[in-house]
Amino acid sequence: MKQTFNTLILVITIIAISFFTQSCNSVKQMDKASLEGYWVLKTIRGEDVKSTFNRTLPGLQFNLSDNTIAGTGGCNRFHGVFTLSSKNEFSAPNLASTKMMCPNANKESLFLQTLSSPKLSISVENDLLSFKQNKDLVLLFERGQDPTSTKMVKIADLTGQKWNLSFIEGGVENLFKTKIPTIEFTEEGRVSGNLGCNNYKSTYKLEGQTLTL
Repeated sequence: MKQTFNTLILVITIIAISFFTQSCNSVKQMDKASLEGYWVLKTIRGEDVKSTFNRTLPGLQFNLSDNTIAGTGGCNRFHGVFTLSSKNEFSAPNLASTKMMCPNANKESLFLQTLSSPKLSISVENDLLSFKQNKDLVLLFERGQDPTSTKMVKIADLTGQKWNLSFIEGGVENLFKTKIPTIEFTEEGRVSGNLGCNNYKSTYKLEGQTLTL
């Protein structure tokens, strides 16, 4: 009788240990809906981004209907497909971005490289979006507003740099084999550039977010 009782205690102990182990190792799958909205980068690898990015702060937005993300790295826009596993592991290894010449130094390349790292652990709590790599916090976002949705474009945003064509229906690389079209603006209302072969010039007028050539 005593041996049977001891055996019963042993079985109960093994079951309890097994249940406790499974509970500790299990990860509750996050609700994808909590990712909705625009997220503004707060820290990158522990560093406050306000001291690193002088103008636009990096940010991203999730499109849950087709599992894509898009946003800004602080200068260039990026987009790509992401996956989210049942263990809340985020992966977006093939992000594509524009290639504008950015006059202000920042850590955009580090941001995009970190965001595209494989198997980042992702979580949302108290309006903060965290990305961890090997349990180390590498990216921290807070809820915000997409600056491109409300920002009125100013002439100063256009001038002082050469803009290279990064997207056109049919594909830039397919349509322009030797030279990528460009466009440049002056504060005096003039515009010029290259069409891939011939040069062009004209005048322009900027009203809000409407550009008229």
